[in-house]
Formats: sequence, structure tokens, C-alpha cells
Amino acid sequence: MLTFNKNKMKTKIYIFLGVLSILSACSSPATYNITGTINKEAGTIYLQKVVEGAQEVIDSSLIANGTFSFTGSVSAPDIVTLSLAGSRDRKNICLENTNYVIQGNDKLSAAVVQGGLLQKQMISFTDDMSQWEDKERGVMKQLRKTWKDSTVTEAERNKLKDQLASIRENKLLHAKNFIKSKPSHPHGVTVLSIYVQNFLSLDQLDSVYQTFSPDVKASGRGSEMGLTIKSRYRSAVGQPFIDFTIPAQNGDKVVLKDVVKKNKLVMIDFWASWCAPCRATMPYLKERYDKYKPDGFEVLAVSYDSKRDAWEQAIERENLTWINASYLDGWKCPTKLLYAVRGVPSNVLITNDGTIVGKNLHGDKLDEMIEKHLR
Repeated sequence: MLTFNKNKMKTKIYIFLGVLSILSACSSPATYNITGTINKEAGTIYLQKVVEGAQEVIDSSLIANGTFSFTGSVSAPDIVTLSLAGSRDRKNICLENTNYVIQGNDKLSAAVVQGGLLQKQMISFTDDMSQWEDKERGVMKQLRKTWKDSTVTEAERNKLKDQLASIRENKLLHAKNFIKSKPSHPHGVTVLSIYVQNFLSLDQLDSVYQTFSPDVKASGRGSEMGLTIKSRYRSAVGQPFIDFTIPAQNGDKVVLKDVVKKNKLVMIDFWASWCAPCRATMPYLKERYDKYKPDGFEVLAVSYDSKRDAWEQAIERENLTWINASYLDGWKCPTKLLYAVRGVPSNVLITNDGTIVGKNLHGDKLDEMIEKHLR
């Protein structure tokens, strides 16, 4: 006959409830605590993170007698930026739920950050990469001098070229090793973006991206890169164009598909008034526009400006007579992800049948593409 002891059963229940209570306390949300000093009596410091491709403020702290602090929690480690109001001075932190002490003087960017294993790993990588970059700049400086010195032999110049190539190979290897050995580190996306992706095909880039942990891919920078990779596939040469509607300078709405229908070849020129290289290319583009406009060539200039006055002044000074349009939303411009725009100047060429036939073409290559589709 099966029997049981009621007192023993009650004891076991109490023990079980006690364990549950302890586990519940242990699983309560952890927090991060940032305390810092800076050589300023007053002001505001912002805590920002990348959201949908742009930096957004997630918290702020008033500086009181040279000190500031932040408290909060993150569901997963992420790269955040401390920025000083009214200044471009900023500092990146690999934020996890732990304590940080920031010691700064006049510049936030030069502050010393203590705390967090991931932060320590990011600093170690950055310090090592800085050494390689210092060597690279040194050899490049020597190499430039040789072009002005007629006494330097071709063998000596080739030796410097070999040194430069070796340094760049080591930079790339250092970056690849960081990504491979730390797939859960949120800084890996930045390393991939800055140091590695220019050496990879789109398929190779996607393959490396897929090695990141789910938390990294879901982070601000990680999700942005994932969307950019998808956009690069969608906006690759040979793919159909991606339509969008954008406000024109005169307030009307410009629909890309309407522009494509009316012309044989359309170039979307991504630029900004503050971009010196963009402004430098304007005379060249204007010559092509005036030459080929009668044959069915059109330019839709999409500006990544955020200030209307600066944008319109640049249009007037450069005498830009093509279609000028902008969301006046800076790098939050939707076309950034639609066409995987990584920087300006940048361009996309679309034929009348809606096919993307070129991306980021300049000089002779742009001339050849225009001639091919208009003549």
C-alpha cells in the first residue's frame, strides 16, 4: 500500500518555493551604471545608439561640477555613443549591463573608459589596429617622398610598396580574426564594415555576416548591415529599379517611375551640399547633362542635406538645372537603404525599361554607359 508523510511533503514544498524566490530575485533585470568626469562645469551629454540607420538619443545627463551619470539596462550588448551637446566630440562604448567609469579631460573622445569585458576587447582591437595604421601612414609618407626624389631607385620604391602591401594584409587579417573569434561581439559589425567588406564580393559579405550571433544581427548596426546587404542584392546591376517618391525643391512630389518612363536613361545622383567631392564633380556632370539631355538623359539629384538653406544655396551656386529633390532628413533619407548608399557622391543609372544598368560610375565609364544607351 502506497503512503506518504504530510510533514515531509510540506517541507519539500517550502524548500521549492524558497528556491523559486531566489531564482526570481536572480533573474531580475540587470542594469548598467555609467559615471564619468569631464573638464566642463555644465552642459549636456547624450547617450545615443543606431536605430534604423541613424543615431538616436536614448538618454541624456546634465553635467554638474564636471560629472555625469547614466543608469539603465540593455537586453543585449550594443555599441552606443556618448556625445557632447553642441559639439562633434563623442566616444563609443560597448555597452553591457555592468559598471563603467569614464575619465575625461577637455575632450570626450580622448576619455578613458573602464569596465566591461566587451569594452576591453574592443579597446584592445582598436589599439592594435591603430598601430598598423600608424605604420601604414608612415610607409605611405615615405613612398610619396620617393616620387619627388629622382635619386630613389625603382628597387627602393618597390621595397616600400611591398612593405605597404604587407601592412595592409596584416590589417585585413587582424580584422578577420576579430570577427571570426568573436561572433557575439557587437563591434564585429563595425570591423566588417570599415576594414573587411571592400575586399569581399556581395556573396562573401553575406556569408561573413551570417556568422554573427542573433543578438549582434539584431543590434542597431547589425540590423542596418543586414538591410544594406539585402538592398545591395535588390539594387544590383541587372535588377529592376526600386521606386520611391521624394519632395522636389519646389514642393512637388517626384515619383521615380514617372521620371524613368519619360526618359531613355536616368541617373540618380546622391549628393549633399556639405560634400566637397560632390561639389567638385558638378561641373563635369553639368557638361554631360547639357550634352545628353536632348537625347533623353535625365538626372534626379537626391540630396542628403538636412538644412534647406544650405541645400538651396548650393543648387543656386552650382546652377543645377536638373531635378533637385530631398527629404531634408540627412542620413535618414529612405534612399540610403533602398539603394545601399554607403557614402556620397554615389549614383545609379536606370534605363527606360526600368533596369539598373550601372552604379557608382564616373569619368570614362560613365561616358561609355551614357553613349551606349543613348546613341
